[in-house]
Amino acid sequence: MNPWNPDYRQDTEALFRAAPFVADLGIEPVSILPGEVEACLLVQRLHTIAGGQEKRVSKATVTLAVVEPRTP
Repeated sequence: MNPWNPDYRQDTEALFRAAPFVADLGIEPVSILPGEVEACLLVQRLHTIAGGQEKRVSKATVTLAVVEPRTP
């Protein structure tokens, strides 16, 4: 896949840094490819419920969108 934006990798990294909820949760990109991003979330104290037990989440999906104008 050829990306429309040759700077897609840098722009995606900037998007992760600019999204407050992503930064607060500690989600970090692991792999950035055209049309696909793999991210990692390490369980931290803020992700736990009272008593220190981890919240049970089998799969989480976070959607970040970059909308760019199409050129004719």
